[in-house]
Amino acid sequence: MIQMTTTEAAEKLPTLSNLPETELAAALTRSIIEVEQRFLVKQIPVPLPVPEAIKLAVCYLVMDEAVPKVKSIERSDYKETLDTSGQYLNKALLFLEPYLNPPPEPEPESSGVVFL
Repeated sequence: MIQMTTTEAAEKLPTLSNLPETELAAALTRSIIEVEQRFLVKQIPVPLPVPEAIKLAVCYLVMDEAVPKVKSIERSDYKETLDTSGQYLNKALLFLEPYLNPPPEPEPESSGVVFL
């Protein structure tokens, strides 16, 4: 399980310190859940202790989660569309890739000798 405080997130990515504490905490929780779900889907345990690269990926996801970007608003029925392009998602996935797609384990080498 990934455990991270808002202070730790702000230290890793200083731009997060500009966010209000409550918004940062909520976005951090959502981002941690998203990263853990990616590990759960692949049935790979989160490495413990949690590597700094995974924590940094969480911080980049917080950047997308913290401030919803409104794409359009319709006034008659009040419909709000959010931009989900995820400009920081690709950066986060680059940090997570080595953990989510580990190289296959090499097969044991055979000596070529067959015992009968």
